[in-house]
Amino acid sequence: MDSRVLELLNQLIVLVIYGIVMSREITHQTLDALNTLITLGGIIFSVLLMFFTWYLKSENKIR
Repeated sequence: MDSRVLELLNQLIVLVIYGIVMSREITHQTLDALNTLITLGGIIFSVLLMFFTWYLKSENKIR
C-alpha cells in the first residue's frame, strides 16, 4: 500500500479512539472541562496533523 494511505488509516484509527472516549464521557455523564479539553485537543491535533502531512506529501516536500 501507499504510505499516504497507511498514514490516513493510522490517523483515522486515532480519531475513532478519541470518538469512543468522547462518547463514553457523554454517556457516563463525566464530561468535565479537563477531559473535554484533552479529548477535543487530541481530535483537533490529529486532524491538523493528518492534513498537514497529506499537504506536504502532495507537494513532494517530504517522502
